[in-house]
Formats: sequence, C-alpha cells, structure tokens
Amino acid sequence: MEATKQLNFDFLTKKAYTPPSWASHLSPIPSHVFSLAHLPTPIHRWNLPNLPKNTRLWIKGEVL
Repeated sequence: MEATKQLNFDFLTKKAYTPPSWASHLSPIPSHVFSLAHLPTPIHRWNLPNLPKNTRLWIKGEVL
C-alpha cells in the first residue's frame, strides 16, 4: 500500500524515486520513475446482453 501512495502521480510524468529501506542495498537504483497508469485503476460495470439473471460484470483496467 505504501508503494501505491508513493507512485500515485499524473500519467506519463517523471518523479524522483526513493527506494524502500529493504531495497536500498540494490544496485543500480533508479533515480526517477515514470507513471505508466492512471492510479487507482478504475472499475467499470459492463451491461452485456444475454447475461444470466442477477449477473453483474465488472472490468478493471485502462482499456476503456
């Protein structure tokens, strides 16, 4: 959850990166990250024809 908060910024923007304490010994450590998604990922209800009664279909993703 902490990583999600840290990387929650505008789509396709550059942000300075600070690794979590457990990864600080890794090499090389990137200096920046780029947002490649709209976070949090939205969830949308799809109303498809011919679904069984009382069936709801939800999709999650950036494909809409």
